Amino acid sequence: MTIVIAIIILLGGGASFAAENVLPGDALYPVKVSVNEEVKSAFSFSSEAKAMYEIRRAEKRLLEAEKLAAMGRLDATGRANAVARFESHAEAFAEHAAEAESEKGAEALAEVRAKFEAMLEARESALIELKGKGGSTALGAADVSAEIGNVVTSVRATLDSVLRAKGGAKAEMEMEAEAEEEMNGGDEEEGKRMETGSGASMKAEGSAGAGAGVKTEGSVTGEVSL
Repeated sequence: MTIVIAIIILLGGGASFAAENVLPGDALYPVKVSVNEEVKSAFSFSSEAKAMYEIRRAEKRLLEAEKLAAMGRLDATGRANAVARFESHAEAFAEHAAEAESEKGAEALAEVRAKFEAMLEARESALIELKGKGGSTALGAADVSAEIGNVVTSVRATLDSVLRAKGGAKAEMEMEAEAEEEMNGGDEEEGKRMETGSGASMKAEGSAGAGAGVKTEGSVTGEVSL
């Protein structure tokens, strides 16, 4: 990190801007991932915002792998680094998403998880298409194709994990909805019981009152008759 900071100072901050489009293996790549992205991450304050930013970082790592493959530069080392960073972002996403769900509930994070799922599906499709082409022949089409396949395996494993989490979140939302429905149903039943009890009480009071009135009337009549 000290070397990276020194480079930025020497280049007057221009390195930070120039590093945005570099690829793994380029001199300024450490600036891109360890300085630029970390600074941006620091400005994501909520757990939900942090989760969203990790989606973007994970996508960048996959796009970088695709570019390297298209250029015939995706060797075993480059693939291993790309996959390690991608999986690190995916893990960070899962942690931030879990924190956000505990704060806001599973339903509030459904859209965020859907975006991660859509990104993974899009990148998986792109990688599979690229694998079919074999990339450039700089490293050999077969070698590049094999490394792309390894990246696809990592993406698929992550996507499966997201889908499992999605299923768990859906089950949780359904349980919450059922619990709320049962609670509301219980309140309605209690209200009906109270209403029924109140009606029965009023009917009993009315009957008693009517009986008392008949008895009084009869007494008065009897008295008059006498």
